[in-house]
Amino acid sequence: MRTILSLWRQCPAALFSALLGAVVLLLQVAPPARALVYMDKAVPQKEIDTAIRYGLSKRGQGFESLLDKNWKEGRYGAFLNVYTPFMQLAAKAYGSGLPRKPTQEDLKTAYKLFKREIRFLKDPQTTKHVKFSVALYGDDPRFGLTYRGWIEGVGRGKETVLQPAKSVRQREANRSEFNLNSPYEVINSYYFKFKDINNLDDYRFIIEDEASGRRVEFPINNQQLL
Repeated sequence: MRTILSLWRQCPAALFSALLGAVVLLLQVAPPARALVYMDKAVPQKEIDTAIRYGLSKRGQGFESLLDKNWKEGRYGAFLNVYTPFMQLAAKAYGSGLPRKPTQEDLKTAYKLFKREIRFLKDPQTTKHVKFSVALYGDDPRFGLTYRGWIEGVGRGKETVLQPAKSVRQREANRSEFNLNSPYEVINSYYFKFKDINNLDDYRFIIEDEASGRRVEFPINNQQLL
């Protein structure tokens, strides 16, 4: 505090410039204030830039830091990553190798690297999806094939059950070194239409083994997602 007051007395213009620079930096890398960023139909360039900047700002801080509230933990060691269209692009930026504080030239490079993804987001005719990617542990190399996923929740005043538009189940599990009781690990992914997820408020993503009946539920609120 004394340092700030001292700098203000000695050179108020310098302090103002430093504070302004800090505010600008925060605006560049902070996630959007609006939860579950609307990325359907033709996505504006502003939202695309925000996703890229956000992803780059998290480089070096770990993938869990990038996902933030889009990372959920459940029973039996299961965990869920929710990849909204915003987070899908942010994750691409995170793994791109571009600097955390991009210049305009860096952003132009990003546009080239993610040309296909950006074209898809900007196309009003494409159907955008939210990907629910869940890691599961079991005791059989092919246990992941019997898991199904769906969503139950409330949106716009009525109860809703959503089935995935597409499911990708890992056929052969990987050996896990972290869970001795369940030595196999799979990552299954379930894709839901963005417009259907966007209509929900509070809901649960449910994953269930049709063979054993084992079920894991992840409570989700769209106001917490990016």
